[in-house]
Amino acid sequence: MYAAARHHPRTHERPTRRPAIARVFLSYTRLDLRKARKIARRLWQSDVAVAMYNPHEPWDDPIREMHALAASSTCVVWFSNGRPPTDWILPELERAASCEVPVLDLASVTDLSGVIDAIRAGDWRRNVADRFHPGPLPEPDGTVAGDLKKLEALFYRQAGERGEFIEKHAKLARMESNADDDNRTLSLFFTCAPIAVCVVLLLLALIALFFSMSVAGLLLGLTLACVAITPRIWRYANRFDGKTSLRHRL
Repeated sequence: MYAAARHHPRTHERPTRRPAIARVFLSYTRLDLRKARKIARRLWQSDVAVAMYNPHEPWDDPIREMHALAASSTCVVWFSNGRPPTDWILPELERAASCEVPVLDLASVTDLSGVIDAIRAGDWRRNVADRFHPGPLPEPDGTVAGDLKKLEALFYRQAGERGEFIEKHAKLARMESNADDDNRTLSLFFTCAPIAVCVVLLLLALIALFFSMSVAGLLLGLTLACVAITPRIWRYANRFDGKTSLRHRL
């Protein structure tokens, strides 16, 4: 029962109040997260099922999940907010364009009603996917260098990312791994340290019984105080649990 109570459906699995008229993938930048949530709420209220990346329920493989959703949705709503696509957003739009999925540019929140009306009517005149069709792969010239060049281009096409983005992604992944290791070390320290201190103080108090009752009483009092604050220290140690996410810096 406890496990079932903790289960929450992921964003793109939550049902609408009535049968969904469409399923869209909402593409946005980290800077626009708050506005993107308001847009998602408006879409859900209009019976449009929304899939979007949620930093608070991170996916195991965000790139694979987002590209799969972008390619299988009725359309992609790109909340550009008047800005060009970032290195994170552009591959999503290219993946949608390569799968013939319409891309609707939402330049501002005030234009959302027009986008919802277009989705309801299946009117794709606002479709800007043509801007994001990936270019053709280089033709091999029979040389090893030419074959490698095409293989590299195909890899980036399948991965959906530019080389610079992959480098940034790998760097942040290493930083996340290092931060997680540091957090695990701190969590282990704050979990074990109070127990070790209590044991040492208790042993010292037992030894002090043979020499000075007052010192033994003081050490015993310190032991009891340490035991009393141990639960708070453990709660503090829980702050270091969980995985670090730095992907919003991309």
